[in-house]
Amino acid sequence: MPIFMLNGMITGQSAAVARADRLAIDYVEIRERGGASTRLNNVRAAPEVASILKVGASGKFFFRDVGPTNRLLGIERTDGVQAFDLQDATVHALHQYVERASGEGPTGRA
Repeated sequence: MPIFMLNGMITGQSAAVARADRLAIDYVEIRERGGASTRLNNVRAAPEVASILKVGASGKFFFRDVGPTNRLLGIERTDGVQAFDLQDATVHALHQYVERASGEGPTGRA
């Protein structure tokens, strides 16, 4: 169940449907800083995280690949708004994981 980050802007998403303690989103499309577009299907998110997931929002989007679904663990928007699924992640832990996975050095962020 790898964690990955996409850095870019939300260019499309389907409506969210409430399920137990999560929201189900058919798809989220993110245009990354390099211009590539990534479409993730079957996204699940905690209500507090999904509430700041808006078309046009830009920043860092943290996901966990859980087989046929992608869990949206957190969002760190460029406008300073943040939301994280605290049952599963914190911003510090996600940044550390992404740095280790990509082989990049520390960013100096806490």
